[in-house]
Amino acid sequence: MNKTSKALDFNEAKLKGLTLIDEGNQIGLFILLGLESGLRVGDMLKLNKQNFFKEGTQFFVRFEAEKTKTKATRPVSERVYNEVNKGINEVVFYNYKYKCPYSKMWVNRNLKIIFKAEHIKAKQQGLNISAHSLRKSAGLLVYENCGLESCRDFLLHSSYDVTKAYLNVTTTELNEKLSRVFGF
Repeated sequence: MNKTSKALDFNEAKLKGLTLIDEGNQIGLFILLGLESGLRVGDMLKLNKQNFFKEGTQFFVRFEAEKTKTKATRPVSERVYNEVNKGINEVVFYNYKYKCPYSKMWVNRNLKIIFKAEHIKAKQQGLNISAHSLRKSAGLLVYENCGLESCRDFLLHSSYDVTKAYLNVTTTELNEKLSRVFGF
């Protein structure tokens, strides 16, 4: 479990991802897919075009999480689906200059540059900005809108305790949310 990565503001990160895509920068697609899917960096870097599919008017990514060996399907935006299919290589995150897939190091180095202000704040808190920050951002959004059960399933965690620790959700915070929901 990665406890050192700081979550980003979901909407701000999404906007940066979209802007980078519009500029032709492939890290923008990585940001958007990370926020939409909650996938770990290694799982995202292994994706091929064939992992993405369309059913009716909805778009999906199908994958197997390396860490848990769990197979899952997650919805993605039409924008992600279209960007994936624009690439000329079967590997989604492919470095055409060096003719190889991108590495975790490349992703994390670029994210620290793109989210420079957030990285400086995170360092002051003993944290960092990395690809895992996208996963935490997505997990927090799912938790806040759908609850712990959905978040645990979304992140493919083995237990609620793992999810609570991952998101740094305390029992007090959880009880406060439950009190608001039930109007206590």
